Amino acid sequence: MFELRKDALRFQMFIIIAFVFGYLFMIASCVMFFSSLYPVSSAQKRTSAVDFMLVTSHACAIDISSAFFVVCGFFAAYTYGNVPDTDHADLRKLIAVYALIDVWLAGLLTLFVGSVFHLVRHSFRAGDVALTTLESVFCLRASTCIKTQHDGTR
Repeated sequence: MFELRKDALRFQMFIIIAFVFGYLFMIASCVMFFSSLYPVSSAQKRTSAVDFMLVTSHACAIDISSAFFVVCGFFAAYTYGNVPDTDHADLRKLIAVYALIDVWLAGLLTLFVGSVFHLVRHSFRAGDVALTTLESVFCLRASTCIKTQHDGTR
């Protein structure tokens, strides 16, 4: 695949770094889920004893996601630069198709897991399902303000 062994090792290191950032972001995001700063329903009035840790985790998640996108952008440019010019169009099509499939599968998973979660908590609203479906179909995250105002949270 690579002409030089050095390039193959660099490629492997980029993959490892991207996975580490992905795992760190996932852990920080899962920790943030248990914060009382993001109530599921208006009946939830309790505060969490670990909110300070969760806010720190939120700040770390922002930093990790920034670093992740920088590393992935450099990795993509490095890989794209090593592909022959004749294959650029095919590579762009392949990347676009996989990105859309990934976003749509994430949307379906979000609908399923989110619906089950809200059904268990008795806070299910059909309007949220419609907004989430629109977000996943069009790959836009424009309805955050609508959901936040609807929930009554800040």
